[in-house]
Amino acid sequence: MLRPSIARMILLAVLALALSWSHVHAQSTVIVDHDASDLPWIRARVIPPVPATNTASASSWRVTDNGESMTVERCERVPARVRPTADVVLCIDVSNSVIELSRKSVMRAAAEILIERLIAGGATIAIVYFDNKAHIGCDFTRDRALLRDGLSRMFAGRASSVVSAITEPTTGALSMLSKNSVRPSIIVMTDSEDPFDPKDVIPQLRERGAAISFLGMGRLSMEPHRRCADSTGGVAVRCSADSGNVVNTASALASALMDGNIVELTWKAASRKAVTHVADIRSSADTTPATFTYVVPENRQPRLESPEHLSFGVVTPSRPASSFVSLTAVNSSFMVDSVRFETPPMGFAITQDFPLNIDSGTTANLPLRFAPRDTGFVWTRLSVFIRNEKPLTVNLSGGKADKVVNPATMHLLSPKGGEEYFVDSYVPLSWEGSEPGDLHRIEVTTNGGSTWTVSADSVRGSSYLWHTPVDSAAAVLLRVSHRGSDRYRGSFVQQCTLTSPLRIRDSRSFLRPMEMNPTVVGDRKDKIFDNVFTNSSSKPLIIESVEFLGEYENEFFLSGGQPPITVAPGASSSIEFSFAPRAAGIRSARVHLRTSIGFVSARLTGVAVNPTVITPSAPIDIGDVSVGEERTISLEPYYTVAGGTKPDVRWVELRGPDTVQFSFTIPEPGGVIAKQPLAAVAAKFSALRTGRTSAQILVHSSADDSPHILQLAANGVSYQRDVTSFRGICVPTAATLNAGSYSIGAFNLLGVTAAAGITDNIMIHAGGILPVPLGDQLLPAFSIGAKATWKLSSDLRAGIGYQFAESVSDNTTTGPTESTIISHVPYAVVTYGDDLSRISLNMGYALKRHTTIAVPDGFDAPVFYGVVSADMRVSGNWKMAAEIMNAQTLGTIPLAVTARYLGRNFALDAGFVLTSLRTSGAPTASPVYPLLGATWVW
Repeated sequence: MLRPSIARMILLAVLALALSWSHVHAQSTVIVDHDASDLPWIRARVIPPVPATNTASASSWRVTDNGESMTVERCERVPARVRPTADVVLCIDVSNSVIELSRKSVMRAAAEILIERLIAGGATIAIVYFDNKAHIGCDFTRDRALLRDGLSRMFAGRASSVVSAITEPTTGALSMLSKNSVRPSIIVMTDSEDPFDPKDVIPQLRERGAAISFLGMGRLSMEPHRRCADSTGGVAVRCSADSGNVVNTASALASALMDGNIVELTWKAASRKAVTHVADIRSSADTTPATFTYVVPENRQPRLESPEHLSFGVVTPSRPASSFVSLTAVNSSFMVDSVRFETPPMGFAITQDFPLNIDSGTTANLPLRFAPRDTGFVWTRLSVFIRNEKPLTVNLSGGKADKVVNPATMHLLSPKGGEEYFVDSYVPLSWEGSEPGDLHRIEVTTNGGSTWTVSADSVRGSSYLWHTPVDSAAAVLLRVSHRGSDRYRGSFVQQCTLTSPLRIRDSRSFLRPMEMNPTVVGDRKDKIFDNVFTNSSSKPLIIESVEFLGEYENEFFLSGGQPPITVAPGASSSIEFSFAPRAAGIRSARVHLRTSIGFVSARLTGVAVNPTVITPSAPIDIGDVSVGEERTISLEPYYTVAGGTKPDVRWVELRGPDTVQFSFTIPEPGGVIAKQPLAAVAAKFSALRTGRTSAQILVHSSADDSPHILQLAANGVSYQRDVTSFRGICVPTAATLNAGSYSIGAFNLLGVTAAAGITDNIMIHAGGILPVPLGDQLLPAFSIGAKATWKLSSDLRAGIGYQFAESVSDNTTTGPTESTIISHVPYAVVTYGDDLSRISLNMGYALKRHTTIAVPDGFDAPVFYGVVSADMRVSGNWKMAAEIMNAQTLGTIPLAVTARYLGRNFALDAGFVLTSLRTSGAPTASPVYPLLGATWVW
């Protein structure tokens, strides 16, 4: 017997072999997009299963339209626009639908195919997971093992947000891309209908020169996705969520991205007047055809328009009336062959020569004459026969129903009898044979006509949305009664009754109201309702549309499972709804599903709460941490209590994608802590490998809007971080020490420095020269000051500061002090770059007060100065640093250059100061001075 571990390995190997075999041998054409805006011409963009050079001729393709073989008039290869040879960010949807609908495995299989093909084409890949936030799954790499490890860390998230996946600071796809990327590319894999606005992301994508592509799984409209792809040079494809289609489509997408393997086909439709076109496309290399269905938009459908009902009202028998039946051709020309009265004409007559051609956009008027025998109500139906089309029907009536119509003219158009409908749903009811402006009563019976119940009274028109009974019934009959004109006070003038009963059946789970999870105002949550719609009949049923009605209808929407949805007999359909409240309270809407056998209705309710604890929308960036080191931060500064008492922590949860390098302290994972304050929670990052990564901490508290979610990001680096980033060689930069950190340093033994971080953006610093005699000279000095800085972007910081300084020049062989200078120095500083390289510009104004032996009362000598400092990493622990200064009265432009060695919490500088560049005065005794420095940070 095989041991379980060995058996598992063999099974995985077999599955991998089967996957690779299907990947190679079971491919077929994939449809990218189709367009019939120029009917009768139809165009389709497809990705063939073989290189486009082998399928670039029209003869290589076979197309059928509604079962009729079409001639491909044109076949053109679409120029390759996306060739990701540098950085590719793979964004993978981890919303709750991926987990709850068991799509995790197919999502991962598609990602593995894309990764394999893109790496083979020279790409470097990063993985970003996204729900309503973006999360780093794996930093850029070509290491397949690291990418597989990243894919293994998929987790269950919340609602989907494509915008967050792309633009989220620190963790979004654009923030992952290198500034120097050549043809950067983003590929988004999703199964959720996120109604985002492409205008929110297209400008940012274009600014970075990034092409975006989409792989949609399931029933998605993907209209905004296609607009994004078309605007940036990407590709948008969609497939059903089964493994075979996903694998085939992912492979085709990779082929299109790497090789520009897209072909556009054009053919003439079988019939321009067909509303629905089902097209099958097959290349000579296909094993199965690719199929798409195109429904011509209603405003572009060819049709011959006519009035449904034409009423003459009361006409004196001795004075016949004349009118006409107007026929308007829209989007096509039509040929009318004849007309015929389907019931006795009752005094109506049409005189017109046939056949009659009606050009597109024109109207033909068929002359109509009405000569009644009396003023009583009469009705007839006129059929207009159109060549190669279904006939039109026009109802004609005249007179007023002031007495019983004999024989009765009314009959039901729908339902016809024998249909099945759901309990507590809505069914379109229509009839003909009465004057539309008259009053009608709708009645129903469930006992064969023994008793009738009024569903609606005083209905005008010839249709009504009938509400079915709330209980199932085996036999239901409907009756429509015609009251006659408003002035008529007698009994019903006529009635029509279904001859075959309807069956009203239980819709099972849809009877119950649906409740969304509690949601914070301004946030959004998705929820999948399993088996929400069950087809218990013996025939397939189609969900044609879903709409929301009510005061809060704009706060609910469909996020997964776009109609039309065919539900097989005995099967159930799950639907995913989203809740995005705009104000606190109980919010609800009525959900109406229009199906092929009527409308089903249910109430959808959600509770919206105001946030009691506000957390930052952007990730909390822990920063660079050297591999083997760790950093812990308190989360207290990142909470803001909106009002009232701070809630108590109940328990804390760590969620992916990286739950290995991140952790939290106090309380313990899963531990129940009574009345633990929020300030007790801290986050820790232990760098085990290089690369950017992220995780989430969910703090469950006593607040209504619990849990409070904080997103963490960090970067593991293989080199030591430069702890001296708050200064160049000597002059301050626009960086600061972290809050609670301290620093001391020394330069050339006699110079000392000290600094402390008050907050993450404010620090104080001091320095000076020890009063040690140098021969006969004593040159003590000290300074103290503070600076505040702001982060303007990921690489740009700015700051302002103030420094007070005093220096002395004293000859110890004489009595009085030769010179004392007191300075007040306000300054501004800008720094650009990161820990790999940075440059700073420090500019200030020194208000100096000199006191000397010659001028004991002192004099002012203010001066402007400017300093440029820069450093660049040359290896893991080494940097080169330089600093150049210019001041109005200095007489020289000193240049300092050092080699800087970086340790875990210290830095050593060794170099020289060059003073040979003079601006005034005599040269110094020595043009070069040695410079040694050391700085420690805790």
